[in-house]
Amino acid sequence: MKRPKQALAEEVVDTERVGWIEVRSRATGESWSDGLRSTLRRDGRAAVGGFPGTMSEARAQVSVWAGPSARNRALSAEERETAARAVYSSARRDWLAHVGREDDDDDI
Repeated sequence: MKRPKQALAEEVVDTERVGWIEVRSRATGESWSDGLRSTLRRDGRAAVGGFPGTMSEARAQVSVWAGPSARNRALSAEERETAARAVYSSARRDWLAHVGREDDDDDI
């Protein structure tokens, strides 16, 4: 059974848009992680242990930049969820790369 041309067109992936979402998600995650560490430092606390963020917070981070102006149209629900997972993953990776390192600087 042949598919209508419109259905095929909708399946075409906009690689530029996907790339933009990936880059934006990665930057958002790193910024989020950095902000959490900065807040802890300001409070006189060390950034130790596992990443303290949640997927709900990652979704909120995406909501900041994924509104109607995002690449001339809002992100779909699927794109928003993919972006949230990428934001969380990026933040967690960045957090774990820095956790405990800030204390090492005090020993020098």
